[in-house]
Amino acid sequence: MTTLRPLLFAACLLGCSLPMPVRSQEAAAANENHPAVKVVNEYLKCMLSQDWESSSKIVETKSLEDLRDDYVKRVKGTATLDEEKMVVEKFKVKQIEDVGKLSGADFYIAYHKLLKDRSPADATVLKKVRDSMKLRILSVAAETDSLVHVLVRTKHNNDKVTVESLEIISLIKVGDKWMVGLNEQTPKITPLAKATDADAPASGSAPAAPEPAVTPEAVKPPVKPAVKPPTKAKGK
Repeated sequence: MTTLRPLLFAACLLGCSLPMPVRSQEAAAANENHPAVKVVNEYLKCMLSQDWESSSKIVETKSLEDLRDDYVKRVKGTATLDEEKMVVEKFKVKQIEDVGKLSGADFYIAYHKLLKDRSPADATVLKKVRDSMKLRILSVAAETDSLVHVLVRTKHNNDKVTVESLEIISLIKVGDKWMVGLNEQTPKITPLAKATDADAPASGSAPAAPEPAVTPEAVKPPVKPAVKPPTKAKGK
């Protein structure tokens, strides 16, 4: 009888351990099959190739408009006259207020082209980044029926370094389509019902700023740093 006990114990351990890889595989398959994941893959592909036109078509319209409005507000609040003039020239409008009249998509495309002109990336390096990029969908978290957050592990190299990053991309279901929501991770502040005007925060939510263009050193989905208007180039 004593010789059977180790065998029975090992069998119990084996029986407990076998379902785990199966569940892991099933979870991975479920993640890959979620319709929002297809949009994430397309979005990251656009960012890697710097295809802002295609990218703008899969980003939620309100996100694009919020980025535009926040950019105009920041430029008007912090830019010098010379810097504001440069912004106007870059966006090919007559005055800074006209930037706010652009469609969200047109602003998004023009803004990224402006960043690309300021910091052009070597085409050869970008190709190496694109060719080496590996994406792994770790999780799809559904907050509601129309809002999900996709956790992605990215890894690429540029012949100098290997860069790994963990990204969260939020998606909103608009009609029957999933679209990237750039503002869903922004902290939101809502005054309590009993709060007085003096206690309430200055704004209802923290504004989001336009994301930076993709760079070879760290290709990743847009993050929302503070926006600074372009500085005036020397000799111009």
